[in-house]
Amino acid sequence: MIDASVLKDRDLHYMEIKAHSYADKNADAKPASGMKTLTLAYDPLTMQTTFSNSIKQNNSVGVKRRKSYFRNKGAAELRVSFVLDDTIYMNPIELALKMRSDTTDKIIKSMIKQWYTNDSKTLQPNLLLIKAFDMPLMDGTTGGFWGQLLNMQVINKTINEQGERVKARVDCLFIES
Repeated sequence: MIDASVLKDRDLHYMEIKAHSYADKNADAKPASGMKTLTLAYDPLTMQTTFSNSIKQNNSVGVKRRKSYFRNKGAAELRVSFVLDDTIYMNPIELALKMRSDTTDKIIKSMIKQWYTNDSKTLQPNLLLIKAFDMPLMDGTTGGFWGQLLNMQVINKTINEQGERVKARVDCLFIES
């Protein structure tokens, strides 16, 4: 019998989020050269989307009624903590073979390559389409969040005897593009 807690940690409320790396913002665009879709577990309690508007108030001397005026829409931000853990198997086949297709270190290297490193043609980080399955993150046709990585902090939780990460949390802030 397989212990279900080994397959998925019940205490951490993991969900998955997909980040597609694209060369341009067309909904039907192909992924950027050499990029793949990453499906990552994240802590839903850390996922926050921030929307802002810039409002200017007319505080001129002699104005009887002070009015507020819309100036512009600020860029939305998405903050999320991804949870990477080599000790949790997402399916029984990986558990039976004691093999994982991607280790924490490989996933972090892939995140850096796809999200942080500048594209050789545009000289900018790739645009990302982040989707939390059916949860709408933005008001658009895809329901996903189009943006670029603003910052990423890797926090090591457990490191094995070979110096490889076994568990890590990756805090990311994406800004709408």
